[in-house]
Amino acid sequence: LDTLSACALDVDISLMVGGDMAFIGDKGVNLSGGQRARLALARAVYHDSDMYLLDDVLSSVDSQVGSWILQRALVGPLLNKKTRIMCTHNIQAISSADMVVVMEKGNVKWSGAVTDMPKSISPTFSLSNEFDMSTTKNLTKRQESLSVKKDDVDEVSELAADIVKVEERKEGRVEVTVYRNYAVFCGWFITIVILVSAVLMQ
Repeated sequence: LDTLSACALDVDISLMVGGDMAFIGDKGVNLSGGQRARLALARAVYHDSDMYLLDDVLSSVDSQVGSWILQRALVGPLLNKKTRIMCTHNIQAISSADMVVVMEKGNVKWSGAVTDMPKSISPTFSLSNEFDMSTTKNLTKRQESLSVKKDDVDEVSELAADIVKVEERKEGRVEVTVYRNYAVFCGWFITIVILVSAVLMQ
């Protein structure tokens, strides 16, 4: 439950038909992009590894949800004793990092503490911008701080069950047309060779 809450999934699950047993479809077809990203993060957090390599995990969520995930999951009690390496453009995440490495065209342009970052590296970078933690209100109150995108909280419709197609199975002997189509596809020469080989192996 702590992992679900930290990754802002508890509200989504409460809205789904079937709750945590809801059918999400092949490759998460019934989930939005933000939900898939948060689900993948939750699985990683729950695994309790010593090191985490994260590829822009906050890009699919809005700023408030990103703030919640950052404080509760990435730099919160669940992972605060773990090694976390994250590739991101999120200013808030950068301002929370112990060390920042700026990459440009595959090369390291600058590295060091965020407070030492020269303005020549990123003139728009500022710890006081709108994404800063200090300006994100109500993060201490779960319901007030969590503002999930509209498509992230769409209730999974009961019609989603239609996605699961019942496998059709025919019973009885194989029709002649099946053999004919197989022969046409493989070529008559290959088919004859296979038949002769099968007879000789008897």
